[in-house]
Amino acid sequence: MRIVVRFWKNEEGLIRWQTCGVCGLGRELELPCLCIPGQQDIHWIFTELAPAAVEISVARTSEEGTHRGGEVQEGGCVKVLVFGAGSIGSVIGALLSEENDVTLLTRGAHLEAIRKDGLSIQGVLDKRVKLNAVSSLDDAQEYDAVIITVKSYDTRSAAAECAKIASKKTFFISVQNGLGNAEILSEFLPMDNIVAGTTSMGAHRIGPGVIRYVALGEMVLGTIAPNSKVADLALDLLKSSGMHAKIVDNIEGVLWSKAIVNSAINPITAILGCENGLVVRSEALRSIARDVCMEGRAVAAACDIKLDPPDVFDYLTVVAEQTANNRSSMLLDVEFGRRTEIEEIAGKIVQSGRESGIETPVTSALLSMIRYIESRTRYQKA
Repeated sequence: MRIVVRFWKNEEGLIRWQTCGVCGLGRELELPCLCIPGQQDIHWIFTELAPAAVEISVARTSEEGTHRGGEVQEGGCVKVLVFGAGSIGSVIGALLSEENDVTLLTRGAHLEAIRKDGLSIQGVLDKRVKLNAVSSLDDAQEYDAVIITVKSYDTRSAAAECAKIASKKTFFISVQNGLGNAEILSEFLPMDNIVAGTTSMGAHRIGPGVIRYVALGEMVLGTIAPNSKVADLALDLLKSSGMHAKIVDNIEGVLWSKAIVNSAINPITAILGCENGLVVRSEALRSIARDVCMEGRAVAAACDIKLDPPDVFDYLTVVAEQTANNRSSMLLDVEFGRRTEIEEIAGKIVQSGRESGIETPVTSALLSMIRYIESRTRYQKA
């Protein structure tokens, strides 16, 4: 167990301490002393609180008593990098910054706005946080945890960059769409240190430095390496910051089920410019979505993948109804002329079907239509 203790002096001159980080204890206590104690002086605090602790780190914050993200000094709680802080990455970073030293890696106007005015989260949570934001990695900087939230087509380049700043203890959490992200990460990073994940959290950017957080959702985690315990560290980190998270044994099945659902909802909404709910409320679109799910199930079975949940069409129906008024990320990508993740979602399923001798005509048709839309957008930009 790792215990991290943050100290600061309140307005009355009393020293306050708080345990936080991966231990998730979240205790506070006032100490009637005049100076911040050193590491050796605080071991007695944990004699009964955490007798199994094998590492205790001390962090000091400003004397004003604030301990917002980005202000932690001398090691902080857990040193976290969010690599690719778009909408979901920004929300995760903001939540983690309550108890940890968080850096967002992002770019453009979003980067400049965060540096100038902080990150504003609206909706489910209304807050503004001041935290570190960078556009590139410093090779000399090391992190305890790296949360990778880049688009799946950027996973390989992100992994190569992460390899430059990884220590033996750094663990990596992939929170991305599509299939194969963790496997790509393992080409550059220790497999034992990789956590594959997915989330049902909902968020979208409404302006530089401003994120609309629309759904609490849940993080589902698992490892691709047998007997790896790193998912426990990831779970403690996320839950200690108030996020809903759980570990599953069959993360591959979870990722496949979500990819199949996304292979229907995302391209249909992107092609028609409609909200998610129409996919199940229209009988014609519902039939297309059902066919995509049937094809995905057949491919998964041929690849010996145990889907979780196994009935992906029921899963799709629940997702579409719960997010009925949402516009899918693929639709937003199309509207803004950005590259979509269709290749890493439907493309992977079609490819796996081809390699396994399973035909996927409906999924392939949707894939081809999104490819056409992307090529048309590139032509117009040129």
